[in-house]
Amino acid sequence: MDYFSGDFLDKNLIQFTCLEIIERELHEVACLWNCHRIRPSRNAVSPSGRPLMMYTLPRLFGTTDYLKTEPPEPIYSTIASTLKALLEDSSLTFQKNSWFGDDLCPAAWDYIFSLDLLCAQLGWTWTFTNIIRNEIWLILDTLLLQTRSEQTPYRDVSEAAVFRLLGRLGQLGLKENQTVSVRNLLKGIHTFLNQKLSKDMPWEVQLAMVYATHDLAPCNPKDTLKTLESWRQKIRQPVPPAVTKCLKQIGFLCHQNY
Repeated sequence: MDYFSGDFLDKNLIQFTCLEIIERELHEVACLWNCHRIRPSRNAVSPSGRPLMMYTLPRLFGTTDYLKTEPPEPIYSTIASTLKALLEDSSLTFQKNSWFGDDLCPAAWDYIFSLDLLCAQLGWTWTFTNIIRNEIWLILDTLLLQTRSEQTPYRDVSEAAVFRLLGRLGQLGLKENQTVSVRNLLKGIHTFLNQKLSKDMPWEVQLAMVYATHDLAPCNPKDTLKTLESWRQKIRQPVPPAVTKCLKQIGFLCHQNY
């Protein structure tokens, strides 16, 4: 009589013949456990309720959701490498445009659209926390502390592209009705604009910030209009037609909200 010896052949035969049965049994046990009701206990620490509901909606049971979802590694790596390429690509340039004044070249917009599309797959909350706060804001802090006479690690066109990127990403938050975090982003851009103007900010970067501010204006049109009108009073050169159009649109939003 042959016995089960646990060798390679025996294990593979068991997997081939019984794996589906084992998986089905484990699935049934998991479903029964997750859907059964845990009765209240005198022990105050012991939870009560159905495990599936407690896991899915922890706030209904007086606790906090501590689950942290990590993005798929390929997407995160692609975002990080694309952002790095945007900052380091020496071929990026500004282009004269009759409507926008000084616009980014098509290659820079390709970077921006790619990052916008990738971040949209992960949602606004993840993008705001991991990309804007942990990546882009550090870049802006570096730029804010430096004067024009100092050596900057980023070119003006890359700096302008970052602001146009923020405008695109912020629209993702507006679509998801995350107005509070978008408003914080807009406030940060306003602060950067006001502080950097005193350090001779390049005109092309100023325009990029204005257009990014316009993209985020729906979350706070009143303060946005006030900031841009103050900026317009400080500059000495004529603004392109697109800026005038942006101011009119923001003014219309203020009138609607009023």
